[in-house]
Amino acid sequence: MTSELNGNNVLSKMFRRSVIYSFFGFFTVMLNTTVDGLIIGHFLGLKAMSAFGLIVPLYSLINLVPVLLRSASQMNIGEDLGRGKPETAQRRIFILLLTGFTAAIVFLLLFTVLRGPTVLLLSSFSSHSDDTIKMAEEYLLWMAPAMIPIMMIPVLHPVMQLDGDAGRSPLAINIAAAVNILGDILNVKIFHGGMAGIASATAVSCYAELMVLLFHYARKTSQLKPSPCLRIQMEWLKALSKGIPVMLHELTVFSVGIAINRLSFMLAGDDLVAAVAAGNSIFALLIPGSLAVSGTVMTLGSIAKGEVDNKGVRNMFKMGLWYAVVPCSIYAFVFLISAVPLAQFLSGGNGNLLNMSSAMIRGFAISFPLVAICQIIESYLNVIEKRWLSTIVSMLEGGIAWIVFSVLLRHAEPVRRIWLGHLIGELSIVFIIAVIILFCRKLKRYRELSLNSKNDGEVLETTVCTFDEATEFSESIRNLCLDNGINSRISMLAALCAEEVACNTLQWGYSERTDCAVDIRTVCRDEEITIRFRDSGRHFNPESYISQVLVKDRDPARNIGLRIVSNISSKMQYMCIVDCNILLIHIR
Repeated sequence: MTSELNGNNVLSKMFRRSVIYSFFGFFTVMLNTTVDGLIIGHFLGLKAMSAFGLIVPLYSLINLVPVLLRSASQMNIGEDLGRGKPETAQRRIFILLLTGFTAAIVFLLLFTVLRGPTVLLLSSFSSHSDDTIKMAEEYLLWMAPAMIPIMMIPVLHPVMQLDGDAGRSPLAINIAAAVNILGDILNVKIFHGGMAGIASATAVSCYAELMVLLFHYARKTSQLKPSPCLRIQMEWLKALSKGIPVMLHELTVFSVGIAINRLSFMLAGDDLVAAVAAGNSIFALLIPGSLAVSGTVMTLGSIAKGEVDNKGVRNMFKMGLWYAVVPCSIYAFVFLISAVPLAQFLSGGNGNLLNMSSAMIRGFAISFPLVAICQIIESYLNVIEKRWLSTIVSMLEGGIAWIVFSVLLRHAEPVRRIWLGHLIGELSIVFIIAVIILFCRKLKRYRELSLNSKNDGEVLETTVCTFDEATEFSESIRNLCLDNGINSRISMLAALCAEEVACNTLQWGYSERTDCAVDIRTVCRDEEITIRFRDSGRHFNPESYISQVLVKDRDPARNIGLRIVSNISSKMQYMCIVDCNILLIHIR
């Protein structure tokens, strides 16, 4: 049973911060792809752009492992921290990094020794020129060294947010983008390296990003350092299985990308293939909006699930939908009105390509809010462990609906047939999901979403903003404990602990009094009281302060509140997640 007051005020700040950090990170990653497309289309010509379009579906194949690892990191490490098990999270990080490195070796062989058969597979349904095939092979060869950082980086980015260093993630990506853009410009203007120069610049930028992320572990405050664990257990496979819906999404995108290229070539030759590549290049700048929100739903939702916080999981879903409907729509509108200027640059003076590209960009921009809604629903279904349904939605949204409607629109002109098929496909998925939510009781009734357990215990939560509110809520905690059979002494100590921590945070944790807030969640379970405090104030780790300062300071008149809390608690755990303080106190 849960008694809810007005909790999760700080959670909304965490959500907003996570979306902002993730958006700029994803945006910069996608900017690399877009810049490559812009430079190839504008400076290297139509054949080079067609070769790039041939390679674009391969990005989805490459992305199979990174999205699997990233999803596994977000969901499993988030749940570990929600349960107060940082040691398990450290071992998980090591295993995921090792998995990424192993996958990188496979892709290295695929893009070097087997690059010929790989390009042959991509072009097997279309009659591309020998020059286009040669350029595609050249791009793959010089892109191959980037596989090692590409496979390891997705594990590290979520760790940055979960380890209190959220700003490092966008910093690393910004540095990588600067290196990539500078390398592309030098390649075009000075070295004339062609497709090999474009690919090598991307590879160097990936290593720059990896190095910046690894410097995180030079910080003394880092708590999620990889802990060596060479035993591969069933738990490891179960952890990876949580990323299967997202992986199947990327596999579908890869397959549909090849099918769309084939259909485009059949309808209008290389021009339409290049136009689709141009549209995908711009769509790469749109997609960070949905990835940032859906990733935040997955990460923070998993933490709430680890805490068995049903309300927190539902709040994540509601916030995600709001971001999809409002900010993502505004963001898409910017690209909608910028379609012609973007297409003019991409076309490089080719009038036919200009018309096709502008139509493709407009169509992708209109469908983007629908894409965002679908991806947020996929993340939510993953969190609540409805993976079979998430897999269906992922594969439909990954392109099955797109290719189906593109084939059905036989009487439309070639360009409209492609972008309109994408729009109608996304719209149909949202409609199907809406019908399921309205009429399927298992999704409508939250108590049946496998988040509840008979051992969840009694829960009381709120947000306090003043000392008086903290005092009043401490009395509520005392009454909750007494009602659950906990003796009066322990009940009083739990109430005192909650009041001390909340008041100290309000007094010393914020530089300005206008933004003070502390989320408090109390759980009574099996004669143990667990109190979770969450605030967005200045960073403070009471665990390290107690071990480093209070042990040496023998003056009992100093830090009285912290000394009381230290003596009352049987176990104390501190985490810094998305630059917010999370403190768990267990009392027996």
